[in-house]
Amino acid sequence: MTQLHIFINSAYLGTYEGRDVVGFPAASRAYFRKEFSELTEDEDLSPVAMLIAPNDLNVVTRPEGSWERVNRIKRRRRLGRHARVH
Repeated sequence: MTQLHIFINSAYLGTYEGRDVVGFPAASRAYFRKEFSELTEDEDLSPVAMLIAPNDLNVVTRPEGSWERVNRIKRRRRLGRHARVH
């Protein structure tokens, strides 16, 4: 098992309905009611966006902040990995 695999399956991604959400697959089921492989690009980036502040950037309880962060990540991707986005 690689470190990335461990991280993807053990990252804390907030709480939903009173339960901790741990791992990207659990986040996709909790927040989108889909399997991780079925998520759209924006939905797929939501757990990534949540990593820095899982409860403050929760896609269900604080969607504006979550989608703003998703869009920042997308912009950074387009600009290149070393670009700074403010």
